[in-house]
Amino acid sequence: MELMEVIAGRRSVRHFRPDPVPPEKVELLVQAANWAPSWRNLQGWRLFVLQGERKRELLAAVPETNRGRSGLGEAPLALVLVADPEQSGTREHKPYYLFDAGLAFAHLALAAWNEGLGTCCITWFQEEKVRSLLKLPAHLAVVALSPLGYPAETPAAPARRPWKEQVIFLDEGN
Repeated sequence: MELMEVIAGRRSVRHFRPDPVPPEKVELLVQAANWAPSWRNLQGWRLFVLQGERKRELLAAVPETNRGRSGLGEAPLALVLVADPEQSGTREHKPYYLFDAGLAFAHLALAAWNEGLGTCCITWFQEEKVRSLLKLPAHLAVVALSPLGYPAETPAAPARRPWKEQVIFLDEGN
């Protein structure tokens, strides 16, 4: 696929087939995430790939009313994106580790879609339960969870504003 096709076509997937994801595809996605820009190139994020019992235990950290929860149960793999706030910068009280991790996830999600795989970025969860499951040290923050697998269906495209409503061009006269 062409890049803009991947960007425009990517969807948040909440229903998955049980087919296993080959390890080489997972490696490709992590490589794509690894190319994401980050504050001073510190690359302060890490990715956990869960399957089996660990993946099932992760469900306890996600509220039942979270629409992404079912996908975590159905997909063969679950991803947990963590970041070290100390391996990123802060300007004017804005921590950049969330931005860095978000860029890494965006790269991963686009690469996944290009490979016929689906993801769904989940940011509503009980962080302490995830921390306990993964035995995370105190300095790491849990940023997002995501199922990873082959979509059972392709969700319809959500409505988008026209791109021209999203941008403001300024010149010397403005």
